[in-house]
Amino acid sequence: MRTYSTTMTRFKTAQVSVQPNPVSGANGKDVTVKSSVTLPGNANPVAVDYVLNKGDKGWKIYNVSVEGASLVTVYRNSFNEEIRKNGVDGLIKLLQDKNAAPAPAAASAAKGKG
Repeated sequence: MRTYSTTMTRFKTAQVSVQPNPVSGANGKDVTVKSSVTLPGNANPVAVDYVLNKGDKGWKIYNVSVEGASLVTVYRNSFNEEIRKNGVDGLIKLLQDKNAAPAPAAASAAKGKG
């Protein structure tokens, strides 16, 4: 979650355009909401699609694709590579270490206070 939130803070001043009429999935419970994100100083918008699933408690985003690259697929491939190299225990340790590390913004703020 921290990785997503850290990435999203870079887009505070971006212009987001959400297209109407989400595309329904074959199972009737999924929809894809298409959008484009334009960053200041960059004329070319970036395609960002959100895949949502309707569950008992409402809609939840479960995948985000940027320019066609699925974050779920990217993370799955990364996790599989770590498992191949260091096993499941290695993946768990890697994730624990990443979660224990200070967030980049917190680390920068801490450096300025020293």
